[in-house]
Amino acid sequence: MRITGFFKSPKFKRIASEFSERLNQENELKGLIYLSISSLKEIFNLKWVVFYDNNKQQTIFGPGYESGSLGNSFSIKPEFSEYHSPKFFTTNIWVVLPIKVRDFSGYFILGKRLFGRVLDKEEKFVLSLIYEHIKTAFAKAVLYEGLSKQVHAQVKNLTYKNRRLNEVINNRLEFVQTASHELRTPITVLSGALQLLLQNEISDNEKKELLRLAYNRAQNLASLVTGILRLAKYQKDDSELNLKEKVNLLSLFQDVLSVARSEIENRGLQIKINEGENLYVLGNRIYLEQAFYNLIENAIQNTESGKIEVFFMVDEKHIVTAIRDSGKGIEESLRANIFKKHAKGKTSGGLGLGLYLTRVIIDTHHKGHVWFESSPQGTTFYVRLRRSMV
Repeated sequence: MRITGFFKSPKFKRIASEFSERLNQENELKGLIYLSISSLKEIFNLKWVVFYDNNKQQTIFGPGYESGSLGNSFSIKPEFSEYHSPKFFTTNIWVVLPIKVRDFSGYFILGKRLFGRVLDKEEKFVLSLIYEHIKTAFAKAVLYEGLSKQVHAQVKNLTYKNRRLNEVINNRLEFVQTASHELRTPITVLSGALQLLLQNEISDNEKKELLRLAYNRAQNLASLVTGILRLAKYQKDDSELNLKEKVNLLSLFQDVLSVARSEIENRGLQIKINEGENLYVLGNRIYLEQAFYNLIENAIQNTESGKIEVFFMVDEKHIVTAIRDSGKGIEESLRANIFKKHAKGKTSGGLGLGLYLTRVIIDTHHKGHVWFESSPQGTTFYVRLRRSMV
């Protein structure tokens, strides 16, 4: 078709060239919609242009649109489902340009010309050319958006894996550093005592004292190794951990107290468990047993005389277990960091890992919560876990 009039003018060529260049550069659907609205309005001297997004069921209004211009009875008609060519009207709606690319679909709705003239053959031809260019740009934008989502998902996945890898590396490095630092002193003392025992110049009493020292340090060494191994075990990834076992808390505490019974008896402490019914929680029994053992052990170590009490509070979704001791309470300076790694009081032995591991097991693995209240009359630790309803 021979193009004449406005469409051969320098103004049209400039507008069309700028529009074409910006279409090629725009990769986002939202930007493409606004660009097309403003350019179509300018090129064809229209009162208004809007875009109806089928996916979001919303209309994007361009400049110049006045309320009610679409008419009260406007709706996306069945014949608009053909996405291959413009639809021409003589009402308030001048032209509809359907757009469909993969799962994305919508319509550019063009209002009347400012001077009220209908579209002639030449203008229809030019509009068809521009329409094809717009459809191509939308196809590119939809593809770009899909690729962007895929890349974003891959980056997110790689970032997560990289973070987990760094955590593993840091945990292993910390394991080595902790082991080397904590084991150095007892090994040095043990080695010195054994070296002295090899000398013939020492008396029997001195030998007995050195043997006692070596035995105590060996016991201390075994305790440290146990603590370090616990640290390595309970900091690991829980992706393969069964956290949906039905755990009987009363049975669990019977096992915990049987392990700690000799320490309890040596200190002359009283233990009281306020029993109840249906005290079942969801979790991993082995992990929970370790967490509650740490709390019982902490109560024993900080209670010189008196009693330790275990009681339960139950609601519809959770069970809160409380472990209360009659000790002197937690030092004020230690309370803010009590659940941090290596936090321990001035008279405490060990690595200071028990309460830290308890928090990891309860808060991190089981998505529960552990907290405490402390005063000079004693300390109470609370553990909230999901209740098993089965």
